[in-house]
Amino acid sequence: MLAYNARGAAYDDNKQLDLALADYNEAIRLTPDSTLAAYAWANRALVEVRHSLLKQALSDYDEALKKDSQNGWALYGRGIARRRAGGKAGGDADLAAANKLDPGIAQSYAGIGIRP
Repeated sequence: MLAYNARGAAYDDNKQLDLALADYNEAIRLTPDSTLAAYAWANRALVEVRHSLLKQALSDYDEALKKDSQNGWALYGRGIARRRAGGKAGGDADLAAANKLDPGIAQSYAGIGIRP
């Protein structure tokens, strides 16, 4: 599962959307209910946000947060997706909650070129 998640990130970095999504799908398939799967769900959602697939991204972030409600990465990402989908209040609430969990999360997202 971790190998697929890592390779999916590498594919995403190289803008290979289909390959990234395929690897995240496999990571999720292998361990659908584990806390670790929350990262695969959140990473797949991030790819979807980058490609303006906001409905899918929101669904995936929700799934990640069902697996791990304290996942700041997923919470911050969902905040971005909500804001981009027109839900400013919900998005802002997610961003604030994520910042409480991980004060450096905004900087981490900015480092990969994603801003609210």
